[in-house]
Amino acid sequence: MSLTWTTGDIFAAPAELALVIPVNTKGIAGAGLAKAAARYDGWLTNYKAWCKSGPKGGRKGGSIRGFMADERYWVVAATKEDWKAPSRIEWVVQCLWRLSQLTSPLAIPKLGCGKGGLDWEHQVRPQVEAHAKGAKSDWLVYE
Repeated sequence: MSLTWTTGDIFAAPAELALVIPVNTKGIAGAGLAKAAARYDGWLTNYKAWCKSGPKGGRKGGSIRGFMADERYWVVAATKEDWKAPSRIEWVVQCLWRLSQLTSPLAIPKLGCGKGGLDWEHQVRPQVEAHAKGAKSDWLVYE
């Protein structure tokens, strides 16, 4: 499928694209894109429910969950477990692999960068490029 690079506001992405939001597994949307997404009540409710419904010991980094809310499809991607901790590249890689298996077109931010602390150019972007090659859907990546 195709990989397209863009800039701008991911929340203004076309409605047919599922928005991928990097999150922690504790259900705390306190910073970054998760905090911005929390203004959508349906997103916040689904995100918190997903965190609480995890196995004993909680959800693990590297997991994803898709859901419909607020008239669009969303995917939460756990790039960290604790909201205070940095993102881990191995969890970003696991999220990217799982995202590559989805058939819905995706709007993807710089996963694990920004508040997560990972380096976009040297750590994450090469992984996005690698996983996009085998993706089952189109990816619009926001740089």
